[in-house]
Parts: sequence; C-alpha cells; structure tokens
Amino acid sequence: SSLSPLMAGRSTTYRFATFDLPFDQMRAAAKRRGDTVNDIFLGSVSTGIARYHDRHGRPTRRLRFNIPISIRKAVKDGSSSNAVTIARFELPVNGASLDERIKAAHDEVKRWRDEPALTLANPLADVTWLVPVPVLASAARASDVTASNVPGPPIPVYICGARMVGTWPLVPTVGAAANITLVTYDGTAFVGLSADETAIPDLDERMERHISSWRHA
Repeated sequence: SSLSPLMAGRSTTYRFATFDLPFDQMRAAAKRRGDTVNDIFLGSVSTGIARYHDRHGRPTRRLRFNIPISIRKAVKDGSSSNAVTIARFELPVNGASLDERIKAAHDEVKRWRDEPALTLANPLADVTWLVPVPVLASAARASDVTASNVPGPPIPVYICGARMVGTWPLVPTVGAAANITLVTYDGTAFVGLSADETAIPDLDERMERHISSWRHA
C-alpha cells in the first residue's frame, strides 16, 4: 500500500498543472554540486513532497517512487526492447536534508542501472511496455509518486514552418498519487504534474511547493 499518510486515497480522475524553469541554470547548479540533472530533479521532487506533508502536519520519513530508468548499457544482445525499466524504490522525504535526498536518489538509480536483475522482483518492471493499463495501475497504486526525466531536443523544432514554443508533458497518474514529468527543450525545463483528485485535492498549493523546491535546489 501507499506509504504516505496524506496521499493515500485514489480515484479515477486527476488534475493537471504545469510550470517551467531555465534548464541552463538547473544544469549549472547540478554541475556546481557534482550532481546530475536527474539527481537534482528527484531531490527537488522529494523536497516538494516533504514540504507538502509538513504543511498538512502529516510528515513521513519515506515514500515509494516509480522511476523509468534506462538500462541500455546492461543489454548484451543489442535489443532496444530492453532499454527502459520502471524502477520502484523508497526515498527519504521528511527528516532528511536536500543533500541526503539527492544522494539517496543518485544511489538508488545507480543501483538499478548496475543491477538490471532487480527488474525480476519488481511488478512494474516490464521493459516491453506492453503491460495492460489496469495491471500496471494496480501495481502502481502501492507507490506514492511517479517521476520521469525526459531529454528533448536542445534546439528549436519547427512544424510546417512554425516554431514550437514549449512542450508540457501530460502524463496520467496510472495508480500513483501523482506523476511529475520533466521534459527539456531548447534551454527550458518543462514540468507537468498530474495529481489524483482524491490523493491531492489542493493541487495549486502543491505546485507552489514544487516551484519553490526547484528554485532553491
């Protein structure tokens, strides 16, 4: 079951919100710290969630995350079907510093990339992406948050001569309380947050916490 004492409920509907940040500044901040952009992303997500739980007086030490991870380097036969798996692991939330959250995220992602056999024990780790949605949602419901970092084109893209100005990812919650996805495009980090209406009825407040977390990471 969900580890969150606050985001435990689930429904069939969700709300969607977006914001964006300068990707160059985010990348520079990660470089100064000796971290990756993905480390900063996951650390910021867990920090925003920690502040949300604190705000409601329901702190929790750890939450369970679903995170798509590339394991292409571990594939020996060259097959692209085994390029991505959905890792599920716990990360510290309340009672941990930002540095501790970032390090925990880095270590867990590295562990999954270095030990692809972990997918065999994970009901979400179907690398073919052919799991029926109801089955995936049932397994994801035992998790709290799904977080994805998707690199996009670093240069402008044009469609029929018109420049694409942004790309905000709309991704369903698929059983988790929230799905937070970052897509980078032409120097900007575009973030989409889908939140289950029962698990997170006050999405506007949560967005405020996430934006603050990213800007202070």
